Amino acid sequence: MISCPCLSSISEAGTNSNNGPLSWGQTTTTRGVDFNASYSRDFGSGILAATVAGDHIIDFYDRTSADAPEIEAYDRIFRPAAWRLRGSLGWDGREFSFYSFLNHTAGYEDDRGANEVRVSSWTTVDITAAYEIDAPGKSLLDGTRFAVSVQNLFDKNPPFVLSDSLNGPGNSAAGYDPANANPFGRLISLQLVKRW
Repeated sequence: MISCPCLSSISEAGTNSNNGPLSWGQTTTTRGVDFNASYSRDFGSGILAATVAGDHIIDFYDRTSADAPEIEAYDRIFRPAAWRLRGSLGWDGREFSFYSFLNHTAGYEDDRGANEVRVSSWTTVDITAAYEIDAPGKSLLDGTRFAVSVQNLFDKNPPFVLSDSLNGPGNSAAGYDPANANPFGRLISLQLVKRW
């Protein structure tokens, strides 16, 4: 199965690019494309599946009042990057499943100083594996599912940005851009579920 619904939208209500409520006369105008394509097929004793999804911002402008000019509010520091992508490839069998995910945020400009500086793109890998015991009437563990997930498998640091007090909201003193990355590094989680 292959599917690819696409969406283009324009909005002038809701929140501004700093995720705060809009003031009287303030507008945010956006236009972009969201996409999602998936493919799956029988493979061995399970199902092999692949997906790719993402969003692309074409226009994103803030206007602070009815008389103010529009300000470009994307593809620069502390604003949404123009491209975000997430792909997955996995296999799901009767008892065992494994999925890997590739996450990508495109690079953009840090325009706070006299000279623009390019902020690097950020690509990370996540994985998840699960095993479910299927032994009806033979074991008390029947219906028990064990799973392990790892986010940012290779412990990739977020792109470095200089810290200062410029540009107000969203400024980070930690050397990264919180609008497009996080500082958490590799995260490992374990899950145990019992189905009765």
